[in-house]
Amino acid sequence: MRDTDDLDRVTQLLARRTESEFDGVDSVDPSRYDLLSDMRMNAAGLVRYWKKRAEAEAAAAAASG
Repeated sequence: MRDTDDLDRVTQLLARRTESEFDGVDSVDPSRYDLLSDMRMNAAGLVRYWKKRAEAEAAAAAASG
């Protein structure tokens, strides 16, 4: 989020950073995880979380100062 909040870019970064979790695991098919929640949906959740957190921190700072 420091670099971008572009959902497509965050999705790419998230996919790249987590792909190694499936290395060497023959019994796991990463596409099966897309049935419940694909990488874009995960990225959207993370972007939303960090935006809400930043808003809450800004509101708290404004209220205290």
